Amino acid sequence: MEEEIIEAYNDNDPKTAQLVYQTLMNSVDDLKFLLDESALLLEHFAAIQKSIIKTFTYCALERLNVASISLHTLYGKYLSERKYEFSIGIIMRTVYLDYLILLNALEIVFRNNENNNPYEEELSDFCLTMLSDSAIHALKYFDSNKVPQEKLARMYSLQVHMHEECFEPYAHDGTKPILKKKKSFSQQELVKRLKKSSYPHLSRKEDAYMFYSKYDHFGKMYHKISRRPLTAEFIHLGENLRELPRSLALIVVLLRLLAPEDVNLIADAKRVEEYIQKMDGRET
Repeated sequence: MEEEIIEAYNDNDPKTAQLVYQTLMNSVDDLKFLLDESALLLEHFAAIQKSIIKTFTYCALERLNVASISLHTLYGKYLSERKYEFSIGIIMRTVYLDYLILLNALEIVFRNNENNNPYEEELSDFCLTMLSDSAIHALKYFDSNKVPQEKLARMYSLQVHMHEECFEPYAHDGTKPILKKKKSFSQQELVKRLKKSSYPHLSRKEDAYMFYSKYDHFGKMYHKISRRPLTAEFIHLGENLRELPRSLALIVVLLRLLAPEDVNLIADAKRVEEYIQKMDGRET
């Protein structure tokens, strides 16, 4: 693939060659920043008082951090071997779904602040709904399969242990535990909520999610995508990687709401803001 990159640099159109080269360099910088800054934010998390919003934010931050570790490693390999782009695409789908979830959380904050209303109750309710997603699906799976009662009792207790905040008080007596939230929001519902909001432009992140969904779903679409021109692939991936520090910025906003006076988080927020300004100042 190194020869293909060199060929792209030597494109008949010098502007295209420069665009490809700068995109590659920018993507390396963006992933390194995301990796380092998300790790630092995790270190500063302990100072925040426990709440359902904190749990939601921690899950989002941890997922973005571990995704950045994988993306940083895979991108380095991708520059010398194109086949790694498939694994990058699988991770990008997950990251962009989390991005849509975070945008929904921040929409609640922005809307209520604009109307001078408290946001905490609605935001907490949304966070609990999204945190309950895996438990909701687990109980549905148990209901649809004939599981021996003794094993089912252990599985129920394990679910409550792993998602304690998502369930009503439970006696661990083998009965089916009661979820506080019966239904979560699907990807389609998350996008619909954004389109109906005062910030419908935020729903455009769905485009990247839908594109990378083709990597996760069996079918011929990925077969075609994986054979597109290399220059187009470089530029498209770079544009979507560029959005990930903005996802981190949403997490920082939530953290600052939880601990507005924390000096570490103030410094973190400043670094993230400065990096995004730097990104916005790029020509590519």
